[in-house]
Amino acid sequence: MSLKQLKITIVVDNYIDLFLDDFNGLKRIKPGALKKPLIAGHGLSILIDSVSDSPYRLLMDASHSFLALKNNLEALSVDLSTIDGIFLSHAHPDHFGGLEKLIDNVSSLKKEEVELFIGADTVFPKLLKTPKGSIGPWSINLENLKNAGAKINILDASTQFIDGLFNSGVVERTTDFEQIMKGAYRQVKGDTQPDPFTDENSIFIPTNKGVIVISSCSHRGIVNIINSAKKLTKMNLRAVIGGFHLGKASPDIIEKTTLAIKNEKPEWVIAGHCTGIKAHCKLMGEIDSYHISAVGSSLTIKC
Repeated sequence: MSLKQLKITIVVDNYIDLFLDDFNGLKRIKPGALKKPLIAGHGLSILIDSVSDSPYRLLMDASHSFLALKNNLEALSVDLSTIDGIFLSHAHPDHFGGLEKLIDNVSSLKKEEVELFIGADTVFPKLLKTPKGSIGPWSINLENLKNAGAKINILDASTQFIDGLFNSGVVERTTDFEQIMKGAYRQVKGDTQPDPFTDENSIFIPTNKGVIVISSCSHRGIVNIINSAKKLTKMNLRAVIGGFHLGKASPDIIEKTTLAIKNEKPEWVIAGHCTGIKAHCKLMGEIDSYHISAVGSSLTIKC
């Protein structure tokens, strides 16, 4: 295994707290430590620095807004020109809101195309149907992204897309309690249909102590995603990081999800974005290795 070390930094997330304590390899931002304030918001962006024979700096998702993304990268002293690639987890605007401007800025600074990794079904417009009417549709225009400076890599199945990092591909749904978000739809060739989130990709990183799972929203179920990672890598779960999409889940689903993660005995559970306050409280009460995801936090792991 050529991967030697990982540093995973929360660039944008829903929560910020400057009074959280450090814990082993998890470092929290302290008051007055940065040259400018960080911004939290309903979006997600995670920076993954992999140290190997072929070091790579990957930005997973582009937040809900380039304003927040750019501000926080600057505050964390991350030069846009050092980003090697961008990974889009799925086609919801709280994850691709800053994408086109990000690509334009990075490619302009690097004076070359920037690699963009996306799922094959990302092209289908998405919308939400609510009792008060529809919201959306939202869509990603691949031609616009190419014109902005993206070299597009379509991930139509699980593969090692860069050294040491695997995308999940379409995660098999095997649990009997996890549910896809109600009201989520997509448009396929003029037909509006329930969204199965086949565009969604998580990242699996094998290490010498187990697999690390980084999931953005877990629309196909965080436990399903963990099971898929274990099956693909034939490893135990070492860490799970990201959004668990339990904000609207029932107490029963939160209970079963928490128990399933607890039974894995992971070294790290870092939950954020769409996890939801009730799920945060349950995870915190039941899992000793739980930590809330907060903007500016970074986790360094030896591989």
